[in-house]
Amino acid sequence: TFFYQSLEVKDNNGEPGIQSDDFFQVDQWQSDDGGQTWKNKINAYGGDKSWIAIDQSDGASRGNIYAAWNVAGNPHFPNTFNYSVDNGMSFSLPEQISNKPVFGTVAVGFDGEVYVAGGDGDVDQLSEIKLLRSNNPTSQMFPDFEQVTAVDLGGPISSGDVNPFGLLGQVWVAADKSNRHTRGNVYFFSSIDPLGRDRLDVNFARSINGGMSFQPYKRINQDTDPRNRQWFGTMAVAPNGRIDLIWLDTRGFERATGLPLSSRLFYSYSYDGGITFSENMPISQPFKNFIGYPVQRKMGDYIDMVADNKGAHIAYTATFTGGQDVYYLYAKPAAFEENPYFPSHEMDGTWFNPEVPRQGVISKTLVPDIDNPTSKVINFDAVFTEDLAGNPTWFILQNIQPVADDFIEFAIMYPTGDLSSAGVSVRPIGLATKSRIYDEQGELKKNIVEYEFNMTADVMEKVMNMTGSSQVFDADFYTNSPFYQTHKKISLTPIIAAEKARNIHCNLHNLALINPVEKSEGRVPVAFNSGAQTVMFMADFTYKKTVDEAGNVSLVTDANGLASPTWRVMNTTSGDVMSAESIINEVFLPIGGNGFFNKTESDPGIISVGTEKLTQTAELEFTAEGSNGSIEKLIPVAFNSYCGDTRE
Repeated sequence: TFFYQSLEVKDNNGEPGIQSDDFFQVDQWQSDDGGQTWKNKINAYGGDKSWIAIDQSDGASRGNIYAAWNVAGNPHFPNTFNYSVDNGMSFSLPEQISNKPVFGTVAVGFDGEVYVAGGDGDVDQLSEIKLLRSNNPTSQMFPDFEQVTAVDLGGPISSGDVNPFGLLGQVWVAADKSNRHTRGNVYFFSSIDPLGRDRLDVNFARSINGGMSFQPYKRINQDTDPRNRQWFGTMAVAPNGRIDLIWLDTRGFERATGLPLSSRLFYSYSYDGGITFSENMPISQPFKNFIGYPVQRKMGDYIDMVADNKGAHIAYTATFTGGQDVYYLYAKPAAFEENPYFPSHEMDGTWFNPEVPRQGVISKTLVPDIDNPTSKVINFDAVFTEDLAGNPTWFILQNIQPVADDFIEFAIMYPTGDLSSAGVSVRPIGLATKSRIYDEQGELKKNIVEYEFNMTADVMEKVMNMTGSSQVFDADFYTNSPFYQTHKKISLTPIIAAEKARNIHCNLHNLALINPVEKSEGRVPVAFNSGAQTVMFMADFTYKKTVDEAGNVSLVTDANGLASPTWRVMNTTSGDVMSAESIINEVFLPIGGNGFFNKTESDPGIISVGTEKLTQTAELEFTAEGSNGSIEKLIPVAFNSYCGDTRE
């Protein structure tokens, strides 16, 4: 069922425009067929800047509608609140509530609790921000907003300036109704005048005790020029707990008499309950913000957004055609639905333990079929490590990424060395579990992940069941692997900051690559900013080889004809992966070590064995020319789930 409310000006004197003796009324319609037809027009009372929320919980209050509005433009003053308890068929008479919050929104929590937020209507409406909460929306005493909390967002809400006769944004309140650890959190977000030189920021605050108190606010916009305006800040929370924030931003645009003439829509989001947010991302084209005024010199007072698990549905005003129009935009944090515990932009990277020399994991979230919107996200981890004797070796972890869990299980696939056309190149030797870690308050820790590697007989049957249908499981290979009976748990952190701009994540150089004529070999890169350039760290999972004077590459095999797995790493020394036609990578080989993820002070180290020139030679092809004369063609194995089809 869809409810639509519209603010109507009731004309009392027949004069054009809005006169002092005119008044506002809110009308409501209902649709049961997805908006094709509308019915049941009723008087919902209301007033200027009315806002509603509908209870979607499974409790007795499901279907209730709650509304709050302004003290001005209000024929029911001092009453600013009412509700419907019969699924929108009728509304109660307007009632007075504490502090009469104005210029704000209404939200319903997971247990049917009602939140009303806004400026304090009993005092200066813009300077004091309040949150009201009622826990008893079905009681005869309702509305009984006994809990009133002052919320510090770093300054007052504001009006005028780039929106001369309107608000610069309203106060947003949202409740987390997910089934995650963040369930029950309450969030505040608004465009705020921080006073001083900075005219306008978008600030966020969160409560982990149902709105009784709020943690210190944080500034979301990452610009450094105080002359920029971040206006019409808007918030929504997805069913999986992701917090979406949008706003209009004037950064980088020309000014007239000190006021920016253009704006564009920006987006940021959080998967950890508002502890950290993604980089600010522009998601619309620029538009002129001082044109197209239909009646008053303003672009209204707010925009709106609804979040689902895959992205944010946005309705906003812009002047792309020279006048004010309303546009719809769907902003997605990733090309495919992400697991909120394992968002791909955080998990794609190189993970290590500072106490373990030269060993780690490179993670990628991949989508094999980018043309299928229901394609499953694959979590692919390549582990560069050493066997128990200290010999460099590797194994791979791959599985479908779960939608909601905070751990992933993989069969550990180890190279057999059999690279013959009929041979099985990798077989399972154990079970790996990759988990996110929580702090004492139950919050997910940023930039830390735990790996448990169990290669004992205890998990052999489970691994066999996971891989038996693929006919790669071999009990003898399992029990004869150099890691048999090893069981280790270790926490890893990123070598390189996980939070990178989307265009870096999505650059072709940042995709996992394979040589199509090789078997079970590949390169897994991580691109990152180094000073003014974007460079790469890359691990090449390969086998021991020799190169003759003509540049021909041959495998080194043992008496049984099996190749010996090894790895090498590369760092960019010249060129920018975002713009240069070619880059130069220095190549390093390990020369022995201390065993499987052993913490030790000693380190045999790595040695430089030359360089390679990496050039993009076709739309989806690279050529690597080694200083030893070798030439290798490389193609992407799959696209990043964060980015979708990089060719776009």
